[in-house]
Amino acid sequence: MAGFFDNRIFLYSDINDIKNIKFDVIFTLDVLEHIENLKPILDKFQKLSHRKTKIIISGPTENIIYKLGRRLAGFRGGYHLKNIYDIERSLQNNGFIMTQLIKLYFPVVLFRISLWNLR
Repeated sequence: MAGFFDNRIFLYSDINDIKNIKFDVIFTLDVLEHIENLKPILDKFQKLSHRKTKIIISGPTENIIYKLGRRLAGFRGGYHLKNIYDIERSLQNNGFIMTQLIKLYFPVVLFRISLWNLR
């Protein structure tokens, strides 16, 4: 077990503050749908990644059932700029490959969680 306790966790509020570090895992849970231009973020993910880095993303499908649920819960307005399908397409177009996918909830998928690696 040598080295087990040498692992550190870093939390950043701005991705641009991260310098000279490669991460084993990057989590972006229910956040990318709020970003208009994903290209700079995905470029930064590539700089922060090594060959074995795992990127875990999640986001809403924005289907009619999801939108109805938000309305019933009292949420108004469109603060999501993208849906999860837009985000997944952007990741694919920027050199990432999906290796695993979980869909929540069957039979009507409201959210998708996926695991990505660099190609």
